Amino acid sequence: MREIVHKIGISQNTFNLLHIFQVKKLYEEAVKYKENMVIRYAKSEREVQEQKKAREAVEHKLREVTQQSESLHVQIKQLRKELSKLKNSSEEKVNIEHRLLMELQPKYTNESTLTYLSLACQTIHLLHSTLR
Repeated sequence: MREIVHKIGISQNTFNLLHIFQVKKLYEEAVKYKENMVIRYAKSEREVQEQKKAREAVEHKLREVTQQSESLHVQIKQLRKELSKLKNSSEEKVNIEHRLLMELQPKYTNESTLTYLSLACQTIHLLHSTLR
């Protein structure tokens, strides 16, 4: 190395200063690189945290929607049972009223009474058909 320094014609002190300058420059570049890596790491960690929060929010919403869906399914089942009971009750009432009308029809021969009974029977059948 000393031979190269003597051939170039620079002093050892100048060579040492150049070497120190290069080392400092390399050190500064390494520090900048390290700072950039720390910043990148911090950004990626922040993104990971944001994505984690977003995922947790979506999972929470999914649980809420699932619970609501289950609740609605239970309500639908209850309403179907209630509707079935109402239909059965309606059919029973229609059958009873029809039987009573048939029993009363021979007793009343008056035209207006028969028309009334006929209209009543039609109304009952209409109500029954709307419940189906």
